Amino acid sequence: MRTIVFVDAVDFTSELKQHGRAAIATKIAKLQEFADFFFVYKLKGTFIGKLGDGFLLLCPPAPPEVIAEALSCQSFVDAYNVGKNEPELLNTRIAVHYGLIAPPEGGNYIDTNLNLTARLEGATPPNSVCISATLYDIVADTLKELSFEELKSDFKGLGENKYYAVRDPNGRAVAPSRRESRLSYYFSTVSALHEAENWEAVKTTCEQALIDFPGNPEFISQLGYSLLLLDDYPGAIRAYEQCVAKNYDVAVSLLYIGRAYMRMGQGARALAVLTEAIEKGDQPFHALNDIADIYFERNDYDNAEMWAKKSLKVNRHFLFPMATLIVIDLLRGDKEAPLTIVRRVEPRRRPFLREDIEARCKLIGIRGFNTVLDAVFNAASAKNKLAARKRKPRDQDK
Repeated sequence: MRTIVFVDAVDFTSELKQHGRAAIATKIAKLQEFADFFFVYKLKGTFIGKLGDGFLLLCPPAPPEVIAEALSCQSFVDAYNVGKNEPELLNTRIAVHYGLIAPPEGGNYIDTNLNLTARLEGATPPNSVCISATLYDIVADTLKELSFEELKSDFKGLGENKYYAVRDPNGRAVAPSRRESRLSYYFSTVSALHEAENWEAVKTTCEQALIDFPGNPEFISQLGYSLLLLDDYPGAIRAYEQCVAKNYDVAVSLLYIGRAYMRMGQGARALAVLTEAIEKGDQPFHALNDIADIYFERNDYDNAEMWAKKSLKVNRHFLFPMATLIVIDLLRGDKEAPLTIVRRVEPRRRPFLREDIEARCKLIGIRGFNTVLDAVFNAASAKNKLAARKRKPRDQDK
């Protein structure tokens, strides 16, 4: 779990055309300096992307502190602008979101939460700080000194979204209050326990957090996740149903309700909930793959193949549906299709794909494919090496 920040200069492209790079380079360097100071130095965040005038950062799961630093960063921009005129004026947007960030694929982050943050930045009014509806639901009851103005906009590829412009009407000190610090403490603790995979401790921490912060939807969601992994499926369903009732992260909540029903052996209910999760989500490749898994376990390979392909259409890097398709192809006696799939996967990720394939074979009780799989993976490696040699320039071309 991370707090995601996108800091961007307004009208960079048009200013670049009108005034030239030299005229605006100084203020973009100053914006990077501000971002580095407030979000990297002070919060121990990390730059993960730079696009011209924009800076994408991952910060610790401490939403109140991140929002406070975003407001401070904007105040420093305002101070920087005193006495300046165009093109020296620095106009900015700062967007803040909170959510789970998947590890990068081939050095590149491919994540719905990052996409949402980028869309939120584009909708943020100039010289403003905006937070997502998800983050607002987390902090609104705690950051009562701040004002939140509800806004709505169509985010490209994500439909209409609600978000909030944040302002500090009282010019309060940057230092968070004791209650705000306690909220961040709970988020940081849950994140650390997540990484340690200590789900019993996650459960206990969330239960305590909900005593201090009753009804906080993110703690309810994290509680549901821990209960799911502790095999308390009815408890997980109850928790996630509360999230749905609060309209909090609905697609993800429905996904985990569906998974709880899957593990309870209630396939029909799982299918209904997962279908609803697909309708609510903007990139529902997990739910699509879960439906493929249900049909796969039923030995309904035609439907399993169809849903696995739908999942890959949304996320072509997703290994689970690839494994499903490979096992289905092997059951049908097709050895060429698996080779095509394996070749699309980066060599460093192929061991994980192999594990997923073997897990699916074990799931439906089939054996005897190890030799065939060895041949497929070896052939994929050989073809990659051959292609690399063909791309290597000859001595006379150097």
